[in-house]
Amino acid sequence: MNLLFAPESVKERQSVFLNLCDILAPNGRLEMSQNLDEFSASLTQLNSPEIVVMLGIEKSDMPSITSLLGLIHDAAILILLADYDEDTVKSAIGLRPKFIGTMERDLEKVVPIVRKLVRTHNVRVQKILSC
Repeated sequence: MNLLFAPESVKERQSVFLNLCDILAPNGRLEMSQNLDEFSASLTQLNSPEIVVMLGIEKSDMPSITSLLGLIHDAAILILLADYDEDTVKSAIGLRPKFIGTMERDLEKVVPIVRKLVRTHNVRVQKILSC
């Protein structure tokens, strides 16, 4: 199962948002949250998400997200911050993401990265199943 945290403001960039949903949701395996309460509830219900994409993360979101680290520590984490703030970046780095960037500069970059993560995960699963 994959998890996408995308506040309502992110959906304005519909083409990238829809691409991410298509890539992350093969066979309907995507849980999507629009606020931190939904995100937290989804993580609590999921059993080790494979890929977690967080879009539009703000400085005020970081304490809540950091407190959820135990639930996402095994996942491939990608974070796009709402803006570049040194303290927010430092907090985000503490989550050990595969990718960290900002919504303004890096939104287009996240789609191919997610595509590669999904492909890599699928190859690993096939290898495990073939043993």
